[in-house]
Amino acid sequence: MRPWPGVQSSVQASIYTWSKVSGPGTLAFGSSNAEDTTISANLDGSYIVRLTVFDAAGNSASDDLTFIWDTTAPTFDGISLMLVLTSQIKAQLFWSAATDVNTLSADIIYEICQSSTVNDCVTNFHVTYTTAPGRLDYGVSGLGVATYYEFVVRAKDSLGNRDINTIIKHKNTLGSVAAIATSNANACAVLSDGTVACWGSNTYGQLGDGTNITKSTPVLVSGISTAISVVLGGYHVCALLVGGTIKCWGRNDIGS
Repeated sequence: MRPWPGVQSSVQASIYTWSKVSGPGTLAFGSSNAEDTTISANLDGSYIVRLTVFDAAGNSASDDLTFIWDTTAPTFDGISLMLVLTSQIKAQLFWSAATDVNTLSADIIYEICQSSTVNDCVTNFHVTYTTAPGRLDYGVSGLGVATYYEFVVRAKDSLGNRDINTIIKHKNTLGSVAAIATSNANACAVLSDGTVACWGSNTYGQLGDGTNITKSTPVLVSGISTAISVVLGGYHVCALLVGGTIKCWGRNDIGS
């Protein structure tokens, strides 16, 4: 911790004493008999400490200070999906929000490692890009067409704790995007391997993942592996498959 400022008091201090008032663990004071001190704890949590000052006549004054000791990284599943544009020079990375005991998900930032060396971002994680707080996707451009790229995304809370997940996505993990279609509340991409990924509103199951939960990151549509193109209605989606058949999912109360 940074040193505390000294307690302001009418007592002309000659002796300072720091002590723990409450908290879940044991505290270590760097200078327990000085006006300023560093403090560390062996357990995360909220603590109250007291600085008591004495003058030469034995008169005293004290003040309590509250702080949070947090060394625990956010809980984060890592990068969930990467879409590579047909040109192969741009990739869009997606992930779900991390959670943290003391930092709101909207305030968590994400650090992205990019490397052209296999497993380098796991064994030697380095920050290539940093997102704005709460952002759940990131676009990377300027990639070489014939070059291997891998990406690892890690979450960092407001106190600087960063998770150590090892989820890697590399260029062409899911193939390039063959087509994209959008509506007011949804988007779907046909990937070059014939699968379809959708994201956005899911009130009527229009993401095709078997749930009604809205997703801010793409999810693969169940049972689609030979798609050629996709179109979006108001609350439903249809895909043209190899062989000329069509498969639809989403709202169907009027036979759509």
